Amino acid sequence: MASAFGRFIGDVITKWLVETGDDRLMEVVNDFSYEDPNSKLWTTPAGWNVDGASIPRPLWTIVGSPFTGDYRRASVVHDHYCDVRTEPSDDVHLMFYSACRADGVGALKANTLYYGVLAGGPSWKTVRVVNFDLRASRAPERDVIDFNDTVVWQPPLDEMKLKEDVRWIEANNPTLEEIKGRARAARSQPPPPSVLQLPPQTDPETLPNVYDRELRSRALFNATTARPDLR
Repeated sequence: MASAFGRFIGDVITKWLVETGDDRLMEVVNDFSYEDPNSKLWTTPAGWNVDGASIPRPLWTIVGSPFTGDYRRASVVHDHYCDVRTEPSDDVHLMFYSACRADGVGALKANTLYYGVLAGGPSWKTVRVVNFDLRASRAPERDVIDFNDTVVWQPPLDEMKLKEDVRWIEANNPTLEEIKGRARAARSQPPPPSVLQLPPQTDPETLPNVYDRELRSRALFNATTARPDLR
């Protein structure tokens, strides 16, 4: 059924996957979509694996886990777009808020969930990676490294700060913009720079190791580096 917050298309049908550790992964058996209030379609395709990891774990004690809470369908779509990162992270988190409301989640709980994914969920941006000083008149004659990459940061969510800000949400009924501002202030890690400069001696052969080391030193990751266990 359509609402002012959009609508879901289809049903979530999943199967549990057996893992070496705790079994949290589920495979989505059929395409499942959410249409937002602007008629944009957000689809989790059949065969995609979800585990609720896009929802910070400290939030589960307040609003319930993604597998049992009344935001389950919203989390399936949010998980997918946090993995593929084809849309800006702020847009993905706002979609999650609207999807929660479309699924019948009340304003207070949806506001809390929105704060949680903004403060402790993954964020990403496009970064230019180079091995030379952009302020120089021209690039050096040696091997030039110059490419764009999508990098992700997901700082741990401070549980004391979370509880404090949940009380603030309950007491003030803030706007979504106010929640976004509060969540950004709560993040324990600043966003990455727009330009990430590698050592000038970096060449195509050493690039993978140098770049990987640079990302890890900044607690960042991308599609080729291991995702940190911050959940």
